[in-house]
Amino acid sequence: MQDRICKNCEEVFTPNRIDKVFCKRLCKDKFHRKQNPNTHKQYRKKHYLKHKDKILVDRKKYHLKNRDKVLKYLNDYYYKNFEYYQKARSKHYQDNLEYNKEYARKYRKENPQVHRTANAKRKAIQLRAIPKFANLEKIKKIYKNCPKGYHVDHIIPLNNPIVCGLHVEWNLQYLSVKDNCSKGNKLIF
Repeated sequence: MQDRICKNCEEVFTPNRIDKVFCKRLCKDKFHRKQNPNTHKQYRKKHYLKHKDKILVDRKKYHLKNRDKVLKYLNDYYYKNFEYYQKARSKHYQDNLEYNKEYARKYRKENPQVHRTANAKRKAIQLRAIPKFANLEKIKKIYKNCPKGYHVDHIIPLNNPIVCGLHVEWNLQYLSVKDNCSKGNKLIF
């Protein structure tokens, strides 16, 4: 038989049948997916629904057998698409703002120990960060004169893996609520 050119990848191949126009099965599938993408999706969906139980069992077996490989793949995929996930989380949070606020209020009410523990930890860190030379009167004035819609923020955070600041008047600044919450304990200059 004469050599032919594959319809999909345009490579030269020797067919083993008269009616063959693709060099391999993969090329045939790719070609048909390009021609009818929705048909292929419908076929995959029908196949999944028809064999759902078996597919899920096989998937679970594979995940249990290759746990490290799967976790590494998922972790890599997450970090490659981090911005997408971040935007999706932010959008979901904004779309369900009332529910999220109510859920947080309810959680705080049902688990007051969690909130108290976090506050106590912060207070302890703050007390350890107050040196003897700190002017407590100036610090109180800074907190008292904080404008509405602003927080008092530590320029160099009290608790940071790189460096820990002091609770003194020259380490305090006013930041808007949004900026302060987004800053967290990051060191930003």
